[in-house]
Amino acid sequence: MIDKLAGSIAFCCAKKGIYKQELVAQYAYGYKLLLSTVTSASIVLLIGLIFASVAEAAVFMIAFAILRSVAGGFHAQTHKVCLIAFSSIFLVSTLFVNVLIPEYILSYFPLLAVVSCVIVFLKAPVAAQNKPIPTPKRNKLRRICIVISCINIFIALLVTIFTVGGFAVISSYFLGFFAASLSLFTTKKRG
Repeated sequence: MIDKLAGSIAFCCAKKGIYKQELVAQYAYGYKLLLSTVTSASIVLLIGLIFASVAEAAVFMIAFAILRSVAGGFHAQTHKVCLIAFSSIFLVSTLFVNVLIPEYILSYFPLLAVVSCVIVFLKAPVAAQNKPIPTPKRNKLRRICIVISCINIFIALLVTIFTVGGFAVISSYFLGFFAASLSLFTTKKRG
């Protein structure tokens, strides 16, 4: 459905002279990515709305995107599978946050941050199957991933020491980052 809609938008724009007809495939791909991202975000925000956790949904997506944008990770075969997987991960995270008692949540932050850092150190970055990463860029992305993960550990320690509230939002941040790092384990390391 997303592919068909993206193709239609690209074709209509070319037909109106917004860009040349020979660029339809590139624009269709861009629209497909945009529509997929908007759909994923909308579904996660809807789940957040249902659970009265819209702030947590936004924070989860931001944390997930921060690591995922530089580290790579799992790519589903279809947009439908991607939407279901991402929404399910957020739903499980939301249920996890709503079940944990705030006194116990603090002990999970450093653990999630350290486990995420180890996974990133072992696996990042992971290239998409159809888009290999050249060695110089791979090295740069790896350094960025490790720095982000170390900053994440530092944030976890600060939050553990100084936090007095906002446990659900903070938990969503660490769970989003953790989910992105776990997606590295579901892929083979490629060049």
